[in-house]
This record gives sequence, structure tokens and C-alpha cells, in this order.
Amino acid sequence: MRVHLPKPLHGWRQFAGEVGIIVLGVLIALAAEQLVASLHERSEARQAERAIRGELEVNMARLRSRHLVRTCVQRRIDELQALIDSAGKSGGSIATPKWVGRPQFWTMQLSRWEATSQAGRAALIPADDLNLYGSMYSFMERINAEGAVEQDAWAKLRGLEHPSA
Repeated sequence: MRVHLPKPLHGWRQFAGEVGIIVLGVLIALAAEQLVASLHERSEARQAERAIRGELEVNMARLRSRHLVRTCVQRRIDELQALIDSAGKSGGSIATPKWVGRPQFWTMQLSRWEATSQAGRAALIPADDLNLYGSMYSFMERINAEGAVEQDAWAKLRGLEHPSA
């Protein structure tokens, strides 16, 4: 087996050619690395958007469901108000309702948005979409807060079922 020793460079032109090849190779490697990183970021952004959109779809379905029962809820509130108003006509006593009830309450999901934001993946989403998602989730947080207040009010109304307790 023969071992070939590298030949000494003869002149600056050969040296510059060798350095140029090395520099070109490094530049190609850096460009490839940037391409892979960019593809990875786009993939993460798509995954984050899919997760956020899925969560928002669930929340919107919950809001639609609640919207469908709004007339029933209003009717029940009117019935309870009429019952309370009757106390003035009957000397301060009211007929005790057997059941007050309450509307179904679903907490709006926020976990995927929070996880995406905290992991820094939200920054990969286009700014306009990110702004829209942020507004929607802010609205969902307000719905959760209002829902908690509403559930507390219905709990107090259920006190009409057992006024002596």
C-alpha cells in the first residue's frame, strides 16, 4: 500500500484556491443548517397553530351550545323573578320551588395557548394571526371569569329551594 503525502503548495494562487474551496464548503454547510432550522421552525409553527385552532374550535362549540339554550335560561330566570316578586303580594312568603337548576357551564380551555406561549412557539406564528389568537384567548378568559360569577349567582338562587336551611 502506498501512502501519498500532500504536495507542498506552489504559489499563492494554489493557496487561495484551497482556501476558497474550504470557505465555500463552510458556507454551504452553514446555509444547509439555516435551511434545516427554518424548516424546523415552520413545522413547529404549524403544530402550534393546529393545537391553538383545535382548542379554539372546542371553545367555540361550547359557546354555540350555550347560545342555543339562552332562551331557556332567560325563561327560568323570569320564572324565578316572578316567584320572588310574588313575595310582596303574599305577605313576604314565597312558594318554595322544588328545583331551581342552573345552566350548563363549560370552562373555556386555555392550556394549549398557555403551553405554546410559554414554550416560545407562539413567536413563530405570523404577527397578525398571533394578535387575533391573543384577542380570542383574552375573550375566553373573560368568559371563564363571568361564568364563575354566574355559577355563584345560580348557587345563591338554589337557596330558594330550602329557605329555612
